[in-house]
Amino acid sequence: MLPQCAPNEHWSYSNTNYVLLAKIVEKVSELSYETYLKQYIAEPLNLTHTTTQPTKQREAHGQTYDYEKHQYRKALDDPYLHKIEKYNDEYGDGGIYTTVAEVAKFLKAFLQGRYISTKTVHFMLTSTEVTKNYSYGFIIQSEWVGHTGGWIGCSAQAFINIFTEEVVVLAMNQEVFPQYEQEIMDYLMGKQYDVKAPKYVEPLPFTSKDNITGRYELADGLGTIFTIEKGVQFVISFENQLSMPLFKIDKSYYWIRNTMSYVDVANHLFIEEGVEMPFKKVS
Repeated sequence: MLPQCAPNEHWSYSNTNYVLLAKIVEKVSELSYETYLKQYIAEPLNLTHTTTQPTKQREAHGQTYDYEKHQYRKALDDPYLHKIEKYNDEYGDGGIYTTVAEVAKFLKAFLQGRYISTKTVHFMLTSTEVTKNYSYGFIIQSEWVGHTGGWIGCSAQAFINIFTEEVVVLAMNQEVFPQYEQEIMDYLMGKQYDVKAPKYVEPLPFTSKDNITGRYELADGLGTIFTIEKGVQFVISFENQLSMPLFKIDKSYYWIRNTMSYVDVANHLFIEEGVEMPFKKVS
């Protein structure tokens, strides 16, 4: 399969690339992904709870929020979990179990060059030519670097200050409104003094004016297409990806459930983790 573009022409985050990376690690090292994780990261840093194969008593049970009944439910009872699980047979793009303390320990060891060279650390934390907010595996937020992640019923964020080495790690086993989670992080990082966003948003009812169905193309240079369809409710899907519900949170502003992504129909913008990307409707 040919690449979508030449190096340094475009940027697009891809979980699948991390699945490929795990396969490369196994091929080069001749070790399983779990064994490599243990041998080269967990054991040298004494991360005793970091693994892809946790014991049952150490598993956290996630909860999702039912916006129709306005109550939490077990993630295992969420119908979308079973739909998305068919995409969850691979590894490398997630599925690591650990504790917030060990994530903090890992980030500090990484920044200090304790298991890879400081030259490689500097390279990994340098933004790419095509995006200022992302480097090689790290989101860049001024002096803070780290990443977010999540699955149905859980989410996590981990960032470290490159100057002070302060670490903020947030792990949640409840599905909350992403702006609420982000404001908690901003509060912990000293960027704001309180949390104003709701823990879960109150969606607005759809009306006949919500004429948003159709196919749309992002202006990302890659021809990325997403589709909005109307069934029991509006859902959005990208090619070869699971459909996710859309919730209306303003007049023409829609949130994609379980993500930090929004569709601003009035301004023709797709917004992902604060990054705005124009789109147009196509036939």
